[in-house]
Amino acid sequence: MYRPPSWFTKVTYLTLLFAGFLAWTACGRQLAKEGDACTYKTDCEGNLDCIESQCRYNGIEGFPCTLSTECGKGLNCISGRCSS
Repeated sequence: MYRPPSWFTKVTYLTLLFAGFLAWTACGRQLAKEGDACTYKTDCEGNLDCIESQCRYNGIEGFPCTLSTECGKGLNCISGRCSS
């Protein structure tokens, strides 16, 4: 006689399915490099921040720049680096 699965069995299968999905989506994920599109800071590699949907250096002292507007408060772009 057929007996339907218990609620515990159903919950266990759903939990395993969900855990597998999380592992599948997280494995092999590559972080975005400078200039790549992003949604969150965690999408970007290293010291990059997600600024205006693009991975960029956050303008702290020593980071590369082309304009002073790319540098943080009180810093200017000097010789291609944010500097005080």
